[in-house]
Amino acid sequence: MAHVMGGRGTPDFNKFSNFCTQAFNLVRNKGNLIISLFIMMLSAGMPELQEYADIEYLKNRLSLELSEQEANILFVNEIHNSLDDTFRKIDNFFHALKRKTEKGGKKDKSKKDPQKEDPAAAAAASSVEEK
Repeated sequence: MAHVMGGRGTPDFNKFSNFCTQAFNLVRNKGNLIISLFIMMLSAGMPELQEYADIEYLKNRLSLELSEQEANILFVNEIHNSLDDTFRKIDNFFHALKRKTEKGGKKDKSKKDPQKEDPAAAAAASSVEEK
């Protein structure tokens, strides 16, 4: 993820981190409402939401006891921890390997002719060309 934005510490990565922390705090601002909604959904029988401990997990992840500044620090640390995660590195390696092998032996899917893929697009394009 960070590689696409130029790596850690780049303006694009910093902008991404800022957007993430803003979004996290927007969700946190409605945290009590979200928790109340989840409490009401306990009886719905969803596999991920079976008992009050599941609600406690949500409360803990929202970190409602933290100030906005403390929550920003927490979330940025989570972003950096995810980048250093061994499983994530392995997952990224296999994604890169897959992309490399797809480009090696197969036609590049990004260069498809949209008119061949969509007959309606072909008809619209030919009508524009006729005018």
